[in-house]
Order: sequence, then structure tokens, then C-alpha cells
Amino acid sequence: MQDIHIGALNIGGKNDGVTLIVRLQVVDSDVVGFGHYTDSIHNSSFGVAIAGKVHATGVGKAEQLFALAGNAFPPLPGASNIPTLNITLDGIWGTTGSAQYTVWHDTPNIESHSGQVHANWQE
Repeated sequence: MQDIHIGALNIGGKNDGVTLIVRLQVVDSDVVGFGHYTDSIHNSSFGVAIAGKVHATGVGKAEQLFALAGNAFPPLPGASNIPTLNITLDGIWGTTGSAQYTVWHDTPNIESHSGQVHANWQE
């Protein structure tokens, strides 16, 4: 039997005007989904297809670790992208945590972002 979870995760958006919202489907340890990045200060917005893996820690406090990568959507040369997205949730299928990610706005313009995660999981 497969373990399937679907969730919406909201990352950041408080102080710097940057928000990343990702909708993920997790089947066992495989993750696929779609993300939408918005920077309200610089008036930019784009979508990315997301894929990767999820793992849980088994030592000390339980955490869930998502190692994800984005692909520009639609896949156009020079399109904005989120090549790395790492999420750590407090607890297995937790509702809070933290994230770090990189944003490419036409290479080599690379930005690093981090923010608090608020997750809503459906089972």
C-alpha cells in the first residue's frame, strides 16, 4: 500500500515581500508538484514544476526533510527558476518549519531566500 499525502506549503512573505507557495503530492518518498514565486517589491512572479524526495529523521526530535528542485514552467530558455528548494518540517507531516531556496532570474542573477513554512496537509 502506498503512503500518499497532498499539501499546500506557504514559505516566507513576511518581511521581504517574497512568497513561495508550493502544492505537493507525495507518494512514499517521491515528491512532485508546482510552485508559484511572487516578489511584491520587485513586481515579479513565475511558476515552476517541482520534483524531489522526502525523508524523515529518526534521531532525537522527528523532522521531515524535503530535497526538491524546480524546472521553469513553461520551459523557456532564460526563464526564471528555483533550482534548489530544501524544506524542514517540525515533525512528520508537520504544519510548521523552515525552508531555504535559490532563485535564478536569467543566469547568472542568483538570489538566496529563506523563510518560515506553514503547511496544510490533506490525507
